[in-house]
Amino acid sequence: MFEIGVRKKFTARHALRNYKGGMERPHVHDWRVEVVFRSDQLDEAGCVIDFCDIDSKIEGAIAGLAGKCVHDTADFINQSPSAENIARHIFKTVSSEINHPEAKLHKVTVWEDADHFASYRG
Repeated sequence: MFEIGVRKKFTARHALRNYKGGMERPHVHDWRVEVVFRSDQLDEAGCVIDFCDIDSKIEGAIAGLAGKCVHDTADFINQSPSAENIARHIFKTVSSEINHPEAKLHKVTVWEDADHFASYRG
């Protein structure tokens, strides 16, 4: 089994809903995202999947969040913008955009800072 990963960064504000009885105070994070793909096979170039393909899909997934108040974006109107939910959102967005016969999206991890992260596996 081969495994590859790509990391990206974006800055955005968020505030958790239903946090200790109400809306959390909005605050900014320099989010870090890591996307991991797995495959039993390599392509003709000896790769799991082209890094450039993954880069563009992650950038597309975070473009709607970067520089914004995540809790005000369409994807988070009905759910709290926790690191867990953001990881799931990025996982679903990236996985829907990748159509590869062998490489499968394994996990998305989102860090709020250097010490706190959440992962989603589909």
